[in-house]
Amino acid sequence: MAEYLTNEAAIKATADAIRKKTGKSATISWNKDKGFANEISSVPSGATKPYTEETLDGSGSVASAKLYGYVNVRKALYKEATTLKTVTLNECGSLKDDVFNGCTALTTVTFENGSSPLEIGARCFSGCRALNSITLPNSIKTIKESAFYGCDGMAMFGSLELSNSLESIGKQAFYGTQMGTVTIPASVKTIEDGAFSSMAFLSQVTFQGTPTTISSTAFSNCSGLSTVNVPWAQDAVANAPWGATSATINYNYKG
Repeated sequence: MAEYLTNEAAIKATADAIRKKTGKSATISWNKDKGFANEISSVPSGATKPYTEETLDGSGSVASAKLYGYVNVRKALYKEATTLKTVTLNECGSLKDDVFNGCTALTTVTFENGSSPLEIGARCFSGCRALNSITLPNSIKTIKESAFYGCDGMAMFGSLELSNSLESIGKQAFYGTQMGTVTIPASVKTIEDGAFSSMAFLSQVTFQGTPTTISSTAFSNCSGLSTVNVPWAQDAVANAPWGATSATINYNYKG
């Protein structure tokens, strides 16, 4: 049975204490007549039905979240949750628009135990400037517009690994991120406007296949981009050099 309190801070503190002491999840809910309710339930191991476990920080704000069994993670679920630092997605599907938009403290996102999203929604991780650890599952077919916009801690000059099932990369999907190299899988068919624009540390892009469409601004304002390796013949894909005005385009690349 739920015990109703009228002080939000008190119930959050109680919930956090219960988690630490018992290892069980404490859920906060609201009743318009009675106030806040504290309900305790065990976290099912490898749950296959929707379930969320959250850990709170000392101020009662969410610090970490584990999501179990969501077919789709709903739009704007944690939008502007500025204290959220880590997320684990267990047996989850696609991430809809704005799920973690503006989560400025978010550093780590882990997909585990059969999570197989088909889509990363528009602005899903936009503005997550601390994000530096994420491995995208091979199930992903679509990365929508501005999905990782402004994630300028992402990859930290390393390489970006994209899904081998990926077909479409939306407008400004990786705008301003800090990868040094990007490999575009053979599965990719469409790269939209500014998808990889304003990546100051990007030096090399390698295509493993031949997309149908690459925007004329796909790699615009990438001041350090010096090499683009493509397996097709010159003029086979329109809009070259796709915004990479200072780069050498290596056609018929077989590396």
